[in-house]
Amino acid sequence: MSKQDRRPDDVRQIFGGILANLGMFAIFCYLIYLNIDKLIPLWRGLRLAELSAWHGAFSFVGIDYFDHWLSQLKRTPPHRINWTYVAAFEASLNHHLRFVYGSIMGYFAVKSWLNYRKVTHVFTVQSMMEAYSHV
Repeated sequence: MSKQDRRPDDVRQIFGGILANLGMFAIFCYLIYLNIDKLIPLWRGLRLAELSAWHGAFSFVGIDYFDHWLSQLKRTPPHRINWTYVAAFEASLNHHLRFVYGSIMGYFAVKSWLNYRKVTHVFTVQSMMEAYSHV
């Protein structure tokens, strides 16, 4: 069946799709609720890996900025980490880490804008019609 022959979805199909998505989201939330005790070790491992990567990247230029949080997270016993600790740790770290992430995002934004100016901006409908008119 071609796209021209396809009729638009009726209300039952639209609401059925919405209900299916909500049902899958509810099942996902329930599974997370059942395994909430496994999320803190997962958070700790992922945060240790991220901080180790940042520390390794910045230690080449002599910056020990992430050493404080990395050593704090390594020294804290896993049984003492709860959701209050996670929230306080993230608030303290992200207060300063946002400048690092912001500068990286700014770099990619500038590179994307320069790419747009160099490559994409010159292609308009008129220029494309002129470029491919001989084909």
